[in-house]
Amino acid sequence: MNLTKLDYYTALDISPDATREAIEAAHQDAVDNYSPDSMATYGLLTDDERREILRFLEEARRTLCDDDVRARYDRELKDAGRYPERRMRAVPTPPPAMRIAEPPAESPAPLSAAPEPAERAVPDAPEARPTGESTSRPLPPAAERVVERKPEPPVTQPPVPDLSALPELDGRPFGGAELRAIREAHGLSIREVSTRTKVSSSNLTWIEESNFALLPAPVYLKGFLRLYAKLLRIDENKVVSDYMRNFEAYRQG
Repeated sequence: MNLTKLDYYTALDISPDATREAIEAAHQDAVDNYSPDSMATYGLLTDDERREILRFLEEARRTLCDDDVRARYDRELKDAGRYPERRMRAVPTPPPAMRIAEPPAESPAPLSAAPEPAERAVPDAPEARPTGESTSRPLPPAAERVVERKPEPPVTQPPVPDLSALPELDGRPFGGAELRAIREAHGLSIREVSTRTKVSSSNLTWIEESNFALLPAPVYLKGFLRLYAKLLRIDENKVVSDYMRNFEAYRQG
């Protein structure tokens, strides 16, 4: 199911009459589930898909936490026939246009008594500043200042390995020993791989040792293998297919 195709209430799993506190809590839970550190979605989403979902969740939070914007959004949902059986928040009705009262017909104002035009407000002249006094404006409050963030340094990727130069591979399927050989060819330590992929050092070690008894459930293991293969710049699908074939053979044997 594509989360970004849902309406904001369904995506956050909240009622259409949810309070702002409930919206904020639901948004935080959803962000935790789809963050890069989430074990629940490891290997199930690409980086672009994960960024798109997090952007959609933030858009949902901003829309539903702004009363005016939320009111317009609720009207759009109701016009589209969404939630006909569920109670939506009361949508405020725009106030009627103001009408200018007309003078009573029985006592028209004489022409000579036409009101004089109101005097236009003249802004006070700026006070003369003493010579040498700074004319710069005071800084705006901290909440209104725009803080420029320095761009984050790009994440460097290891070079594409020359697999033909690794006699340990010899055309064999990808297993723990083959992954270790490629890692060492890159000059990467287990700790460095763990820092970049956010996979624990212990899980990486068990993968390389083919210690199937200590490895996690298949859904998590596949995610770890994809992250590892992506870092090593080798075929993710082939790594997962080759490794999981041996893993499933161990579980069935």
